[in-house]
Amino acid sequence: MFVKYRIINLFTVLILVSSCCIKESVEIEVERYELSEKELELIPYSDSQQISFIHSEGYVFDFNVEGNIVEQGRYYLSDHYSYCNDVEYVSYEYKRVEIKSNYPNLNIEFSVGGDENIYDYQDFLQININGYYYAYLPYDGSINLICNEEEGAICHDSIIINGKKYNSVLEKPFKVFPGTELPVILRPKYILYNKQQGLIQIKMSNDETYSINN
Repeated sequence: MFVKYRIINLFTVLILVSSCCIKESVEIEVERYELSEKELELIPYSDSQQISFIHSEGYVFDFNVEGNIVEQGRYYLSDHYSYCNDVEYVSYEYKRVEIKSNYPNLNIEFSVGGDENIYDYQDFLQININGYYYAYLPYDGSINLICNEEEGAICHDSIIINGKKYNSVLEKPFKVFPGTELPVILRPKYILYNKQQGLIQIKMSNDETYSINN
């Protein structure tokens, strides 16, 4: 009799709990983060554009812009699959551009905005090469690239590359994604970038370079 009473109580509790979840969750946007025009211009490439580069030994090749998207994403603050509570999320805008070359085999992705930046005290432009190497280029409220020498950055007020002068160039070392097994010893070591031209130069670990060829 006592066991039967406990079983009845258990079913009563289950019914009461399930009755709290009779409605599906409602998604509520609590904040929205959009990129400014200046942030969008941090990646100065357009669809189907070709960008001429030259190797330090004289080999000329093109980067082709194959992806250029600006989209909205969501960052969920609670369980997205809950059926008992409203689901809150932050809406954010991000831009992603890919440039590719056939030889050398380089696939470079530039991105700005996104959930990684939402609660960071400073925003940044992220650059990835071939899925192995990355660099973060932070920028301030005026969308000027920040040169943090403690992170190994080098600040160039101006620099001459292939006989042409480039202003306000940030040089930043590449890092390797954690847990990555590198396929080759030769690797990109530094990237040089500014807001006007975008990618200026890639310095390799063997002191060779890939430079913009304007």
